[in-house]
Amino acid sequence: MEQTYQKQSQKLNKLAPIMEGLENLSAQYSQRPEEWVPEAATFETAKSYREKKAMPLVQKLVKVLFALHRKYWEVKDERDKYLHFYQDEKKATHHLSQRLKEVEAENSQLYAMKRDFRRVWNYFGSRKDAAG
Repeated sequence: MEQTYQKQSQKLNKLAPIMEGLENLSAQYSQRPEEWVPEAATFETAKSYREKKAMPLVQKLVKVLFALHRKYWEVKDERDKYLHFYQDEKKATHHLSQRLKEVEAENSQLYAMKRDFRRVWNYFGSRKDAAG
C-alpha cells in the first residue's frame, strides 16, 4: 500500500511542472489581443499582412491550441487513472471494513461461548473433584 502511494505521488509530482507550463502559456495569451496582434504597416497590402503577420500568428495559435489539447488529454488520462485507483482502494477499504465487522461479531460470539463453557467446566469440574 505504501509503495503504491509512493508511485502515485511521484506521478503527481511529474504532472506539476506540466500544469505550471500550461498556466504560464495561458497567462502569456490571456492579455488583450490588441497587445499581441501585429499592426499593419502604412503601405502594407492585405496579402502581405496576411502572409507575413497574420498567418504566422494563426499558425502559432494553432500550435498552442494543439499543445493545450494534447496536455488536456494527458492530464485527463492521469486523472482517470487516479480516479480508478481511488475507487478500487475505496472498494477494498469498504470490503475490509465489512470483513472486520463480521470478524468482530464472530469474536464476540466466541467470547460468549468461552465464558459459558468456562462456567460449565467450573461447575462440573468442581463436582468431579468432590466425587473423586
